[in-house]
Amino acid sequence: MTDADAVLRIADLRRACSMLLDAAESRFGPQIQLSQLGVDHYWNVDLRAAFGMVQRPELEIDCGQSSDDLAELASFLQRDAEGVVSLWHDIPHVSGLLRLLAYLDLPDTGEVRGNWCCDRIGDSVGSEYPRRVVDREQFVRYRQDRAVLAAIGAHLDPQIGRVGVRLPRSVAESAVAAWDREEPGGVGEESREEYDLRDDAAELALIGLAITSRGVWDGEEVVVDLDVVQIAAALRAAR
Repeated sequence: MTDADAVLRIADLRRACSMLLDAAESRFGPQIQLSQLGVDHYWNVDLRAAFGMVQRPELEIDCGQSSDDLAELASFLQRDAEGVVSLWHDIPHVSGLLRLLAYLDLPDTGEVRGNWCCDRIGDSVGSEYPRRVVDREQFVRYRQDRAVLAAIGAHLDPQIGRVGVRLPRSVAESAVAAWDREEPGGVGEESREEYDLRDDAAELALIGLAITSRGVWDGEEVVVDLDVVQIAAALRAAR
């Protein structure tokens, strides 16, 4: 397949998912009792790190949980028609359950399946392996906390719009310059710090876009309505 042919059609993806779920139902039945499987946790790589192809992916490993994915699926299905769908948050939970189905369909090699990952990884890697990968249980809790935080964000998103702010001319003009600046196309390998710097630069450019498109100059200040995301990014950078 050439790059020109590489087009993801949502209809094709929907059809493939339907075919795979039909096959899973034929293989496992209409319901699967997770408590009887003997597995729950699984290794997961941070989404940005995975697609950003970071140089040290082992530093971005966290621990997913099938039972948590199932709880998120139930919560997702209970949302009303006007509920916010967060693809970045909801798809990984559905994907975790789909990967569980794939795992259950693996050929039997005679290996013992079980949840050894959270307490035995330290026995098989060097001492320089991050401690946060060795002690997984707290990060399982953190992952659940992040899911709750995301759920709060999903409820807040439709309630919060733009906020009117005043910015001094000096920083406002710098933000506009960041928006107007031409950057080389494509992103190569980068460290986590470099990724964070690029992300902050992008937020500054979006503030510049807002000033350009709807800002009103008032002497040595500009009055502009900013999205709360850009305001939060600026506040984080100032701390």
